[in-house]
Order: sequence, then structure tokens, then C-alpha cells
Amino acid sequence: MRFVRNSLALALMGFVCAACDGLTIETARRTAADTSAVEDTGGSETDTGDDTALDTGAEDTAVDTATDTAADTADTADAVDTTDTTDTGTAVTNGCGGTGLLTYRGVAAGPSDGCGLCGDGELYCSGTGGLSCAGATLPNDCGGCGLVEGEIGTTCGLCGDGVWACGAGQSDCVGDRPPNGCGGCTTLALEPGTECPLATGDAGVVVCSGRELSRCASAGTNGCGGTAPLTLPAGVTGVEPRPGVLYQTDCRRGVLLCDGAALVAVDLEGGNACGGCDPLLGEP
Repeated sequence: MRFVRNSLALALMGFVCAACDGLTIETARRTAADTSAVEDTGGSETDTGDDTALDTGAEDTAVDTATDTAADTADTADAVDTTDTTDTGTAVTNGCGGTGLLTYRGVAAGPSDGCGLCGDGELYCSGTGGLSCAGATLPNDCGGCGLVEGEIGTTCGLCGDGVWACGAGQSDCVGDRPPNGCGGCTTLALEPGTECPLATGDAGVVVCSGRELSRCASAGTNGCGGTAPLTLPAGVTGVEPRPGVLYQTDCRRGVLLCDGAALVAVDLEGGNACGGCDPLLGEP
């Protein structure tokens, strides 16, 4: 019996060992297979790593980054150009370096514009927002431009019975009576140019003997007692050539007088001693 039990025990142990050996072999086989699978997976991971490195590596990233940076820089440059900050920062809106509208006495103006009553001054900048006038002449005694002829309130005219007065910014001789037919001031007994009886009984004509005297002369005598037709003095036009006639030129008003047997022009107003129109600062 003991022998049988021992034999059975040995047999059972052999079976158990065989089973263990088979299990060990199977376990080893499965472990190897699993290891191979891990290696394959690792290979895949290696492949995936290579692809990733190739696709997203430093070279592609550098190219993409450089391209994007260039595009962004171009966009930024365009944005700066369109805002035109340089022009906005340095532009001025008036001629004095300021930003407000320049005016002078309530009227839009700028530096170097004319100013003053007669426009002979020049505006200049007084700061960045204001204008001042320099060089303008003061108005004359009549509130106008230029010198006035005569002294306001004093006598004037050929016969001295007028008065200098202001009118439209200039002086004017007011109240002076016109000259007589010979250009003088007295009342003539005979009016020049009219018919008169000669001592011979013949018809004659009244002529001037100077500014204040007239006489009866033979027919055909000119207004100054000569025989040649009278002509207008140089510079006088538009009037009849005879003594006592008033004339007007661009700036002068005067009367025609006899100087012997010829006519001369005598300025009453406007002309100066130098033959010009403007009043002189002093007599030559």
C-alpha cells in the first residue's frame, strides 16, 4: 500500500511538473510575442517620431515663421503708411506755424499781405496765431491816402475866395468863383468874343489885354489880340482855345490865359511845380 501511495505521489508530481513546464514554455512564448509587439509598437513610435520630426521640424518651422513674419511686417508697414502719421504730425494750417485760422481785423489774411488804410503796409506773424501790420502810412488830414493839396480851412482858388475842404479822402477848393473871360477875377466891361464898335465905325470884336482887361479890336483878331488862330497849350485837350476857359487833365484843373498873342495854361489845382500830379513835400 505504501508503495502504491508513493508511486501515485511520484506520478502526480511528474504530471504537475510537466504542466508547470508547459505553462512556463507557453508563458515564455507569450512573453516573447508581447515583447515583439512592444518592439513593433516602438518601431511605430520611432516611425511616428521620424515623420513628426520631418513634418514639424526646425526647417519647416523656420520657413513658416519667416514667411508669416514677413507677411506680418508688410501688413504693419502698410498700416503705418495709410495712417500718414508723419504728415499729420508736421503739417501746419496757417502761415505762422499755428493751427488756427489767421485773421486781421476780422478778415482772413496771411503774412506778407497788404495792410493799412492805403494797403501800403505788410502783415507779419506776431506769434503762431496772430498778425500785425508794419510800414503802413497814416491817413492824411482828410482820412484818405496820400498828401492833401493845401491846408484844410485856408483860402484857395484863382481869386482867393474859395476854401480848402475835405471831400472823399482828399482836399477840394470849395466856393471859388470862376475866372472872367480873360482868366482874371475882376468884372470886365466888355466880354471877350463879343462884337463891339470900332472908332472908325466899323464892327470889331472884344479881345483880352491881359487877365483883367478887355478891348475892342478889328474883326479877325484872335482872343489874345493876335492875328493867327489860337491853339491849345501842350497837355490840354477837349476845350475851346480861347482865354478864360477852364480845363481839366488827369490830375490838374486850370485856366487858359493870354500871354501876348498866344494861350498859356495856368494850373489852379492838382499840378505841382515839377509838372507832376502829386503834391510836393516842399517847393523846388
